[in-house]
Amino acid sequence: MAEPRNAGRSRKVIAAVIAVAMLLVAILVAWRLIDDDSTSRRSTKPPESTVATRATAPPTPPADPATVTLAATGDLGSSTKELMPVARQIDALQPEYVLALGDLVYPDGQVSGFSGFFTETWGPFLGRVIATPGNHDYHTPDARGFFDSFPQAEYFARDLRLNGWRIYVLNCEVDCGEGSAQSKFVADDIAAHPNRHRFAIVHRPRFTSSQHGDDDDLTEIWTTLAADGGEFMLAGHNHVYERFDSMTGTGTVSSDGMRQFVVGTGGNELYSFDDLHVGEQFRDNEHHGVLWMTLGADDYSWKFLATDGATIDAGTQATKQLRG
Repeated sequence: MAEPRNAGRSRKVIAAVIAVAMLLVAILVAWRLIDDDSTSRRSTKPPESTVATRATAPPTPPADPATVTLAATGDLGSSTKELMPVARQIDALQPEYVLALGDLVYPDGQVSGFSGFFTETWGPFLGRVIATPGNHDYHTPDARGFFDSFPQAEYFARDLRLNGWRIYVLNCEVDCGEGSAQSKFVADDIAAHPNRHRFAIVHRPRFTSSQHGDDDDLTEIWTTLAADGGEFMLAGHNHVYERFDSMTGTGTVSSDGMRQFVVGTGGNELYSFDDLHVGEQFRDNEHHGVLWMTLGADDYSWKFLATDGATIDAGTQATKQLRG
């Protein structure tokens, strides 16, 4: 019996389709093997999702162009659930700058945490974040997850817009003690940028009444800043909120010193307190939230805002008379 006219052609088409399908399967299998094998050797370039979020639009400019608004917090947590309440709070406040005070990804500052739940929650305003790393961020060698997300020097300084304020982003996970390169950097930068109101952010607090205790390594840097325009320092590390009076670097109350705020209230479990510290004016360990600050030419103001909308602490302080 004669074969149908199109039967040979149909078999050839089917064979070709099968061959193409097998080729696609082989390509997909090879790609998966290559991808799995390269996980531990990926480039230090941040994931594309992280890079994209750093290009977010700036917030609405403040009504008074001479002021700058900040929202500060640290010690965030280890999951989307822990980070999300404070992240939503920051997004609703729309500060000009967001100050991240270290320990941004628990438990170990892992790359997957920064590219995962940190970016998922802080992504909408990541382009406005100024961050300092914490000890948990350094549990990953060289704090790779942190520096992938924030490609910056270990410590640095920069002006905030053009309103006369300069921020010092310190790092006490590297040497910050007396005679250190970091301490010399602060002194040299002050000399090179006169007539500024100054403040610093760092993870470990100079003064605190919670479990980790004072960081004496900061004494020289604190004294240097306070002597020339230094107004306050913001820290985390202890999962509490604390406000101190104006203090010298050696720990006495003085109008010639600087104020300190501890804001380790970004989402992780809160700590208990020890006895009240010298110079401590207010403390709270019952609320997560952010420190909202407005920096002006002649004063600065603050509010500790809980995630439930309550104002827990507030005040205003006149700035120092600048030299020259």
